[in-house]
Amino acid sequence: MKKSIAYLPSTNQRVFFNRERSYVKWILFIFLFHSMLSAQTIDKQKIDKYIQYFEEHNGGMGTLSLFKGGVEVYNRSFGQQFMVGSFNPTTRYNIGSVTKMFTATLTIKLIDDNKFRLEDKLSDFFPSVPNANKITIKNLLEHTSGLGDYTVKNNKLWLNDSVNDSLIFDEIKEQGVLFQPGERVHYSNTAYYLLAKIIEQKYGDTYSNIIQREIAGPLNLKTLESSQNDVSNVYPPYAFANCKWAEAKDLCFDRVVGAGDLISTPTDLNLFIIGLFNNKILKHPSIELMKPHDKEIFGRGMVIWPYKNLIFFGHGGDTSCTHSFVFYNEDSDVAIAFSLITNRYRHKSFAKDIMDIIYGENIVFPKFTCVVHRSEALDKYEGTYVNENFPIKLVIEKDHDRLIISGSAVLDSYEENKFRNEGIGVNIEFDPSKNILYLMQGDRKLEFSKE
Repeated sequence: MKKSIAYLPSTNQRVFFNRERSYVKWILFIFLFHSMLSAQTIDKQKIDKYIQYFEEHNGGMGTLSLFKGGVEVYNRSFGQQFMVGSFNPTTRYNIGSVTKMFTATLTIKLIDDNKFRLEDKLSDFFPSVPNANKITIKNLLEHTSGLGDYTVKNNKLWLNDSVNDSLIFDEIKEQGVLFQPGERVHYSNTAYYLLAKIIEQKYGDTYSNIIQREIAGPLNLKTLESSQNDVSNVYPPYAFANCKWAEAKDLCFDRVVGAGDLISTPTDLNLFIIGLFNNKILKHPSIELMKPHDKEIFGRGMVIWPYKNLIFFGHGGDTSCTHSFVFYNEDSDVAIAFSLITNRYRHKSFAKDIMDIIYGENIVFPKFTCVVHRSEALDKYEGTYVNENFPIKLVIEKDHDRLIISGSAVLDSYEENKFRNEGIGVNIEFDPSKNILYLMQGDRKLEFSKE
């Protein structure tokens, strides 16, 4: 019997086989990629089924808009029956930090028009701001300025109708800087508040009027408006607690101009981002400037949302109650925008669920549970909790039969001693007998003690 001999291909043969395997993988990748891009037919019934489930199980209220090839192919509002008031298809949402993409667009438009440069210093406009002689316009746009968040004072949201620009600038100066410009990345509402003030200086007009003239008008965005105006037909803030929906407190939006003041519908958000990428406001090189590149977390007014092999560009925005999302993929010419009023489900999870439906993936419907508490049963949770390794204190307060964190975000109880606000990514477990709480962040469990 002949001995079996192992066959070892020559170097040239191995190279050939490796090339063949690489070629097959490349063909499969192209096939899968183009299969995703060719998902032209959106299964509206499956989306309807998901939205209906979300609505029936008190997941939240909101509006979803989908565009393909520049045309709106899906639009549905849901959950409005839980609200008090009358609403219509043009009722707007507070879109929070999605505003920053509009502020960045106006800033870069001024640069395109040679009104100033990315390298210009903040001291040219507001010399009294800490480190103004080192901070550039580029630093402000990409969250590398080192400035903090003026919307939080003494560990709580503090802006109300009595707060004016002078008090805001006092708080900005009081907070100082967290690091030197360009050393790190730290999300900064302060930076975009200052950018809006610079835009107003350069145009010699209010932010509200500039938005209308430079963006809303050219793109025919009829529902886009700044809260600098006396706005109406806006969805009120709601939150879920004690197994029911009720009105809640939210930000004072005319105090966050440029950082979170705009209102819109998801349809107009989609029209904006499609118009932007089709060079109706900025030229192509300027849009490339806005995008994150390489390992950047933030670009200059845009962030990345990856879905499988597709890269979407856009921005999200959270208020205490409303969570908005608008992203666009250039290759597939697909845009998704929605606003959710909820404290029960993450908006990124909602977005992934919708995209999974669009691209034929199986999804697991979210589970929603709740626990009813009497008002007096919440007393044991109130207090200020600290962790020496955590940058802020957690302030837990009672508002009738609901718990509030940081001044406005409502916590929803889903098990005994367990509360969450999925909208802002907060998950808390209390141990009242030891006067401690645990803050869950992914796989981390941080212990806080009551002062």
